[in-house]
Amino acid sequence: MKYRGFLACPLLLVALLAACGGDSAADYAKAKQAFAVRDYIATRADLNAVLKAEPDNAQALEMMARTMIGLDEGVGAIAMLDRLERLGRLPADHRILRGDANIFGGRFDQAIAAVEGEQTAEAWRIRALARVGLNQPDMVQTAFTQGETASGPKAALQATHARFVLDTGNIDQARQLAASALAQQPGNLVALLVQARIAGLEKQPARALAIYRQLAKTNPGRIDITFGLIDTLGAMRRFDEIEPVLKGAEQLAPDHPKLLYYKARLAAERHEWSKVRELLQPKETFLSEMPELQLLYAQALLEIGQVEQARAYLSPLLLRAPDNDFVRILLARSQLAGDDPYAAAETLKPAAQSGQPDPEVLKLYETAMRQATAAAVR
Repeated sequence: MKYRGFLACPLLLVALLAACGGDSAADYAKAKQAFAVRDYIATRADLNAVLKAEPDNAQALEMMARTMIGLDEGVGAIAMLDRLERLGRLPADHRILRGDANIFGGRFDQAIAAVEGEQTAEAWRIRALARVGLNQPDMVQTAFTQGETASGPKAALQATHARFVLDTGNIDQARQLAASALAQQPGNLVALLVQARIAGLEKQPARALAIYRQLAKTNPGRIDITFGLIDTLGAMRRFDEIEPVLKGAEQLAPDHPKLLYYKARLAAERHEWSKVRELLQPKETFLSEMPELQLLYAQALLEIGQVEQARAYLSPLLLRAPDNDFVRILLARSQLAGDDPYAAAETLKPAAQSGQPDPEVLKLYETAMRQATAAAVR
């Protein structure tokens, strides 16, 4: 959970604005308004204007550090904190801010070092996140346990704990922790995201959609919220509503690798197989690193009649995911289309003879067996 800083006393506003001259004062006022509603992209733009005119404006540097953390931009936040340190103007919670910044930058040991000696719940949250990054699950749980008895607010700690246990499959505990976090801090972003994910897992897409839409309004510029919205609309098969959301995501994070998957997936749902191939072909050399895209590409090749190419992609996918019936079906289809019913029957046999075979697997297996038998007679 990211720390959301704010000015403790409204009376400081006059003094802060006085510290900025001319246009900088107006830019800072705009930044402050955007920051208050968590529009971090607008905040960053306005603060950039302030800092261009006044590079040592400590108030602007601090707000920029918090803004960068709000955008998960750890490197930028650390740069701001370093500048504040040189000025001797670090905020009281600078250790927590630096811990969060290092987490987002993937510098987990540095995050632990940043909160060394701190015994608050927020410091234990940082330690827990760092241990997650270092793949030390036992130490993660220890950190959460220590945080529950530590001093200070615990909403962020519990929300982070909720996300962690949900990732391990414990929905009930995640639900309880998220509810506790929201009872203390009703707008806690991480806890609300956990609730949205739980709703999706429990086949309540309408509830998940309502949460994501509300979060999108109150947290503009968050790509994780946008992706959650897209996933939920996809689960509800409301594909026409995905396109404008996807365009918004492109503006937020034009180079994010997940955008390519969403574009290809949307084209696949519309059976625009040539478009799927057109989107993915430039990435052909990297597809082995991205199974979801590899599967979409293989399906597109199969649907447009490039059977052998499809088969070449599907065979290694089945080795990686032997329990995936959809991959088996596509591979068997490619084998049948390539006049190899024996191979298709062998591909489908484990799934067809399982305890609860998929009806589509059974139907295709019977087809493969008939064709194999007919070929043997000829």
